[in-house]
Order: sequence, then C-alpha cells, then structure tokens
Amino acid sequence: MAVVAIDLPDIVCPQGSFLVMPWSSALALPYEVLMVCENLEPMQRIHRYDWLKPFIKRRRTLILFRGAPSWFRIDSAARIVTNDSRPVLGLFDFDPQGLLMAAGLPRREALCLPPWKVLEPLVVERKRYDLYADQRRGCQALLDACVEPDIAVAWTHMRRLTRGLNQEAFPECGEA
Repeated sequence: MAVVAIDLPDIVCPQGSFLVMPWSSALALPYEVLMVCENLEPMQRIHRYDWLKPFIKRRRTLILFRGAPSWFRIDSAARIVTNDSRPVLGLFDFDPQGLLMAAGLPRREALCLPPWKVLEPLVVERKRYDLYADQRRGCQALLDACVEPDIAVAWTHMRRLTRGLNQEAFPECGEA
C-alpha cells in the first residue's frame, strides 16, 4: 500500500513522495489519526494543503491511498481501515461518489474539504458539471438519506452548485 507519514517518529517521507509497505506494517506504525485519500497525486501534494491543519490537529498522521483495481490494491487499504481502531479522516473528490466513500468510512471523524469560501469559487470556476451529473442518479438516494452533518452539508452545497471538483484542483499553499 502507498502511504505518507506526517510527524511519525523515525520515519522520513520527503514532500512529494510516498512510502510503500504491506498493510500490516502500516497498521503497526505509531500514528494517531488515519487519513484515507482517494487519489495518489493529491496524496503526494498533501504537505501543500494548509487547509488540512484543522483536521489533523497536530496529530501524528498516516495518509493512506485508498488504492486502485490494478495497483496498490483497494483490499489492502480496506484491511488497514477495518483492522484499526484509531480515528479516520476522509479526503475524497468533491463529487457524489466521494461523499459516499467518506460516509462509508468507519470511525470517520471528518470529511476533509477546503473551507467553503475557498471551495465554492473553485467549483464554479472549474465547471465540472460532469462530476455531479454522471454520479448523481446512482448516489442521490443514499446521500439524501445521510444524516452525518458534514456529508449532508457538502451534499447540499453540491446539489445547489450542480457540479463537483476533483481533488487535484483543491487549493495548495497560498491559494486558500
């Protein structure tokens, strides 16, 4: 599995890189919070997302790539989430499927999105109607029924904007 370690003792993970290890080795690391990241590229840029600091709260953090069917297997990422007991943060695309993946995380402490005053103009500017329209029908019933406050608020904003935003377009340092 692919991971980025933030503030873990004796583990060096230079900015822009990630470590690869078996899920059981990742699970044994001394992190305090696990962050599941939907896409590999944003995970590599995680140090540049200043807006994540209020979610991380200065805790030792292990960022985990959720995996893909052909590389860094999804089942390995699922094993660490399932076999752990520490809090989980969800960092996913701002689209219906991203909200559903975040809602499905056990022990989820938060859905990690940039502040609305920053996110909304980016969503409008990037015009990713496809991210909303292509996924809405398959996800709407579950999202309408979701009572998790952070997911419900994000879904309300997304329905109003009728578009989404991929993680690769989330703001980096100096953009928020």
